[in-house]
Amino acid sequence: MRKVHGGASQEAIAAAMGVNPSTVSRLLSEHLDKLALVMAHAGVKAVPVEAACFDPEYVRALQVLAGRAVIAQQLPTLDWED
Repeated sequence: MRKVHGGASQEAIAAAMGVNPSTVSRLLSEHLDKLALVMAHAGVKAVPVEAACFDPEYVRALQVLAGRAVIAQQLPTLDWED
């Protein structure tokens, strides 16, 4: 049982696809570059299971808010009682 990237076996992948394990082996050894191109042109990005993906606009918003918090902490406080 050969493990592929991510820890899944070719047998497990074949079962999920409903094909023979030799088909998965052939896809990985002979057509992986073509499969990657198909995914890229379809707008699909494969990442490790443990990775977290966030919308770039959401990340930019968090950066702005964090920057404002840092600036707010650096502003001097005014003493109005003098």
